[in-house]
Amino acid sequence: MASVLKSVTCSDNTVQRRIKDISEDLIQQVVEKIIAAKGFSMQLDESTDISGKAQLVIFVRVPDSEDIIEHILLCQPLPERTTDSEDIIEHILLCQPLPERTTGEEIFKHIDDFFCKHDILWFLCVAICSDGAAAMTGRTAGSIARARQQNNLIVSSHCILHRHALASKRMSEILHETLNDAVKIINYIKNRPLNARLFRQLCQEIGSDHKALLFHTEVRRLSRRKVLMRIFELRDEVYLFLKDSSSLAEKFEDVSWVCRLGYLADVFKKLNELNVSLQGYGHKIFTMEEKVSAFHKKLYFWMNRVANGNLEMFPILSEFLAMNAAVDTREIQKVITNHLKKLYSEFVLYFAFLTSGSNVGKHWITSPFNMENIMSADLSIQQQEILIDMTDNQYFQEMFKEKSVTEFRSQVRKEHDELSAKAITALLPFGSTYLCEKAFSSMTSIKTKPRNCLYLEYDLVVSVSTLSPRIQDLMEKKRTFRTKHGSKSE
Repeated sequence: MASVLKSVTCSDNTVQRRIKDISEDLIQQVVEKIIAAKGFSMQLDESTDISGKAQLVIFVRVPDSEDIIEHILLCQPLPERTTDSEDIIEHILLCQPLPERTTGEEIFKHIDDFFCKHDILWFLCVAICSDGAAAMTGRTAGSIARARQQNNLIVSSHCILHRHALASKRMSEILHETLNDAVKIINYIKNRPLNARLFRQLCQEIGSDHKALLFHTEVRRLSRRKVLMRIFELRDEVYLFLKDSSSLAEKFEDVSWVCRLGYLADVFKKLNELNVSLQGYGHKIFTMEEKVSAFHKKLYFWMNRVANGNLEMFPILSEFLAMNAAVDTREIQKVITNHLKKLYSEFVLYFAFLTSGSNVGKHWITSPFNMENIMSADLSIQQQEILIDMTDNQYFQEMFKEKSVTEFRSQVRKEHDELSAKAITALLPFGSTYLCEKAFSSMTSIKTKPRNCLYLEYDLVVSVSTLSPRIQDLMEKKRTFRTKHGSKSE
């Protein structure tokens, strides 16, 4: 009978209720961590799903200590020091549909209602990161501006990944024209099924490494490098295919155009590598800014090398020029120099910290044993003296090597509470809205065209949560409920 009962499938409503219970438990766990930690930061974004509904998603970054949560659940007083296992953790806090407009007022209202429902106070919020949309960042009506009316100490930031995309977007007219020509060639072959089949057959007969070109879409920015690399590698095959059917074949007869195509493949590879390095979980904003700053310095380095006639930094272009030694490189050097200068100035425009040096006083957080960082730290004299004492403490130095920055700061908090609390607060802000974008990718998989009526709020939370549901507690609640109300309902 047990095996027969196991084979009985649950109804769709029962499955939905189970998902809802698990989702609410996961959110409650995050709320408990926020209240226990006395501080958190947010990243928020909204996107439209397959059915046209706007979905608001919020992730939080919070100092996480299992000891603190355990004492809260048991209704016990907190011990004096509960930081042994503390680290900064990222969790999904909210996924809700916006039924009407996606204005700053509407977004703030949903967040504020959620905070009131779960007794989360706005003064606990340290920072908010968004994609820079007007609904988020408007001076008076934006959701962040309204949040600052509740807590004027909230620090807002524009997603570094979004700023990177904006800074990389602009290019000279001649390079933009080269990119458009490449897209036209790809569309000429890919948009016509017959052409696509004939091109594949040609590649097979020649024995090419690849059999097809790749589509280019403006939204998928990281695909640009692969698209350009593929058409550059198949340039001979594409030329043979177009020679008798389209005037676009003339582009491959122009050596300067092919050089520009190779350079675009190279430079977008470097931009993509920076973008990918900024993605992922647990990135501290200081680390992200250091990577952007290093890339900015590389741009200046590359400009100087190109001015001296050295193009080794761009291997695809260099290899092509080595195979065509008779090509005059002065024209392509000028094009590259102009583009690198534009990139250099665009990075300064979108990343103010490259020139302002706003983080100089915070280097002590990630490198506490450097005297220069201690001397320039935005701390009181007493706190700087504490840092100087730590420089000769072998125990702290070994601990710093073995643990992450946040774990180290949590351990040091046992002896220097105020100093470590200041460091942890500075480490809390998000640098990007990567987690929201990743959640939207999950959303497209969960809510598809055949399942366009799916209520996404609970399913998405369960899908992307970094926590595990408290199954035993949920089961106990179900037993208690059934005991009181009978077995016919849940």
